[in-house]
Amino acid sequence: MIKKKETQKIKVSKWMKIILWILSIVLGFLLIFNIGFKIWVSTWQTYRNDEFGFSLKYPKSWYLGGTDVTKKHFEEIGSVFFWVDKEKPEKVKGATELRRSNGDVVVYISKKSDFSNKLPKSETYKPAIYGNKSGHEREGIGGITTTGMWMSEKYVGIDLGSNSFSADTLTYTKNNPASILIGKIEHKIGSTILDSFKFD
Repeated sequence: MIKKKETQKIKVSKWMKIILWILSIVLGFLLIFNIGFKIWVSTWQTYRNDEFGFSLKYPKSWYLGGTDVTKKHFEEIGSVFFWVDKEKPEKVKGATELRRSNGDVVVYISKKSDFSNKLPKSETYKPAIYGNKSGHEREGIGGITTTGMWMSEKYVGIDLGSNSFSADTLTYTKNNPASILIGKIEHKIGSTILDSFKFD
């Protein structure tokens, strides 16, 4: 008599069910967040500067300010800067010192310095294209500072011939899971603003 092979049912333990349930919730949340974030970004407004020939996108409710970003002001002072921030940044001491919010972006255009000449040689930078201009960028997510704060940064440097263009976003939060999660979202906003830069 031939015995039929018994099909064995795969038993899923109680803990495995819980893990799969949690994993599906997390993946669902990430999917909803990414879709929602892309929809929100599509509502952003565009800032365009014809004198220096660049544009960027930023959230409608955010503030844009700084020095006059004009060629005339640039020739008089030797540099210009502006910020894109969810709050109105306060000038602290000098014209270039700001009290910044997490995820904001600050832009500098200045006479070409030694640093901008050395920028492409640094191994921490990767090449990037911004419209018709080539540049370099660096991004560090999730470093712990000496004060115990969680910090992320993205920096962009672009060679404009005799001048240089640089922009950065910084995020500092407390070193705990909830604050770090908020910090990552804030960093994503600032990084998305930087990625929107385009040169003619």
